[in-house]
Amino acid sequence: MITSAMSGFGPSTSPSGSPGIRAPLAILLQHVAVLALTALLAAGCAEAPDPADDRFKALPRLCDLISPETVRQVLGEPVEIKTVQVETTGYCLWTFRDLATEGPHPLERVASLHATLHRSTARRFGTAAASEELQRLTQASAQPYEHVEDVGDDAMRRTMPDGADYVIVVHNLNIKLWVVGRDVIDTSGTVVPIPMRQTGSAASRLAGEVVSRADGA
Repeated sequence: MITSAMSGFGPSTSPSGSPGIRAPLAILLQHVAVLALTALLAAGCAEAPDPADDRFKALPRLCDLISPETVRQVLGEPVEIKTVQVETTGYCLWTFRDLATEGPHPLERVASLHATLHRSTARRFGTAAASEELQRLTQASAQPYEHVEDVGDDAMRRTMPDGADYVIVVHNLNIKLWVVGRDVIDTSGTVVPIPMRQTGSAASRLAGEVVSRADGA
């Protein structure tokens, strides 16, 4: 009679003489070990974050993300422009203000664009950091945001009586857009915010152009 040298994988019997479960259990454990090793190897081969792979290596010129023609059509003219931009963050502010006209008229239109560049690090992709900033900004707001389809890689929007704003992710760039306006509505100089629908429409148009021009930068 020939006895298997690998008794752990051969037939076994229980004290009563019935077939045991040692062989199926050993095979199962062997399969689990192979799967665990495969998972470890796959994790080791996974792509690591690399700043060289970031879509944006530098912050785009923020004032170039909305064309002068669009600014004129949405805000009016003349427009005062203020901007500050450093290595990974900056803003551009466009302001139209008419203090000379009497009677009902558009008094003020303002658009503000702020952006933050997130570079990949050894532990985190820049795209993930940009998305995390979107979640942090929108979840901390007392006024609820709503998700917007087809604007950048991800976008949230809120429209309020005094303005509308977007938080947008474009690759490893996080963009905040804010639009507000006021009108004089009578000869006595009564000033009111522009209608929410008008603010929302203006913000939507600007958001689309910002994303389009950023992608092409």
